[in-house]
Amino acid sequence: MEHPAPRQQHQLVLVPGFFGFGRFGELSYFNGVSEALIQGFVARGVEVTVTEVTTLPTASIRIRAARVLETLVRVAAESEGPIHVIGHSTGGLDARLAIAPTASLPTEAKGLDYERVKTLVSVCCPHFGTPLATFFSSALGKPLLKIVARYWIWVLRRGRVPLLILLRLGYLVVRLRDPFRKRRGTFDELYEKLLNDLTDERRAELIQFLQAVSTDQSLLFQLTPAGCDLLNACTADPAVRYGSVVARARRPTFKSLLRSVWDLYTQIMHPIFAVL
Repeated sequence: MEHPAPRQQHQLVLVPGFFGFGRFGELSYFNGVSEALIQGFVARGVEVTVTEVTTLPTASIRIRAARVLETLVRVAAESEGPIHVIGHSTGGLDARLAIAPTASLPTEAKGLDYERVKTLVSVCCPHFGTPLATFFSSALGKPLLKIVARYWIWVLRRGRVPLLILLRLGYLVVRLRDPFRKRRGTFDELYEKLLNDLTDERRAELIQFLQAVSTDQSLLFQLTPAGCDLLNACTADPAVRYGSVVARARRPTFKSLLRSVWDLYTQIMHPIFAVL
């Protein structure tokens, strides 16, 4: 009697993007994403294990890609079955460079079986760069980012109380738009998770994250159209199935601003999109 062949265990690697982090207590970069993807695989009769890459927020793509390669080598050594990669934003560029056999990366991780990497999906990835990076890599943009990072380091080092006051004030603004809590959005979840976990350990993690932003901003130039043009010229694509998820926003208008007067997220993003 023939026994059915055991189902292969697929491996899914998630790569965070710009300002990417792993987890701050209950706050995860890929919040809810792993669970949704596992459900999607299971619904199609496929078993999958999800691994999230721990990266550096604004380090160069080469250093970030090395982190991705190290994760892929570890996943390949500890498991069997095909490997799939999903990169969000800059994570898509990191993943592309990590799976390029010709790439020279600052890591001792070697021996990846590139044939096991079957698919790479990028989500909102700036494959051809973004003009916004041109500003942040300018003489004005880089110091501005460093100043903001160092200011928040100063706030965090003052202790739990100053940060708690700032978060309470921010949360009050969030709640004003929906005092009866009929809707829960990104800001609600963000504030609640930060307010519930302001231990010394968590503040130390946030300080370390901001210090990385303040110290190494190599990524900024590499995300300019000129920087990505060079990356595209130097990245050899292996035999991998690629997918690219593209998103767009409606052109902001004064009418759309008035319609969304009670939506805090839209109120914040509207002037940014208008300027861009």
